[in-house]
Amino acid sequence: PQDQYNIGLMEHDQAVVQHEKRAVETFINGRVKFIVDDGSDVSRRKRKLESVPICTEKRRKLFIEDYMCDKGLDWDQARTLHRSIFAPLKIDIPDEHFTSITSTYIDFKTNDDRNESADVLAVIVPGPPPNTVQNKCAEQAFKGLKTHRFQPPKLGRIELSQADLLARVKAKSSFQGSYENYIIFTSEKKLEVPRQWMEVLGGETYFNRWTVPLIPVSRLHRVNRETYNAIFAGQENVGQADSTSTDDVRTVDEATLTDEQRIPFPHEHDMVLCHQ
Repeated sequence: PQDQYNIGLMEHDQAVVQHEKRAVETFINGRVKFIVDDGSDVSRRKRKLESVPICTEKRRKLFIEDYMCDKGLDWDQARTLHRSIFAPLKIDIPDEHFTSITSTYIDFKTNDDRNESADVLAVIVPGPPPNTVQNKCAEQAFKGLKTHRFQPPKLGRIELSQADLLARVKAKSSFQGSYENYIIFTSEKKLEVPRQWMEVLGGETYFNRWTVPLIPVSRLHRVNRETYNAIFAGQENVGQADSTSTDDVRTVDEATLTDEQRIPFPHEHDMVLCHQ
């Protein structure tokens, strides 16, 4: 009888696990839709997005363009210079990129009675390298988001968790500067949002400051060199910004990567940023 009970309990536990797995898959499949597009043809991308139900629904939307994960890192350059793959990026955004994302916003935004939209268009760009005062990438984003009839853009600072950064770089010296990225956003209608607590992140909405944890290197997806090259085929690799830091050499965690291993998106932010 005890053996039969144990067998029945094991079968029951397995059935519960399978049921939860199916429930999660059903939930995700009903709300997540992937399209694959290189962004070279706005009309083609529009046709693909029209097949996504939420794009045509009359509800509040958030459009995000993440330039931190837009192109592949020049790994050979980073290794030749003995720099960390997590060192700040140097990105130049062509004007036509903003024309493309603005066009997508216009095609799928939800309008009110005055033909205006409270939907938000946001771009995530690298912040300035530590100990520098200019950020060309942010200037390009500000200029690009002043087109159409948008409200003046808001500049949010994505602060990377200091504790996580120190654990990753094993810092040895002082005055290395701060590491942050920017989330720049706007909408057609004026954003009248009362000050609120951030339930998921640290930070402060009054100061437009978003404190985001780092994704541990062990959790960042890894691929081989061939797959990495296939992901970013036909694109120019992005380089790293000039640095005044002596602490942006390869970290201990990076040393575990073999010559054939690559991390496609070393600068992606933790998903809690989008949750917030």
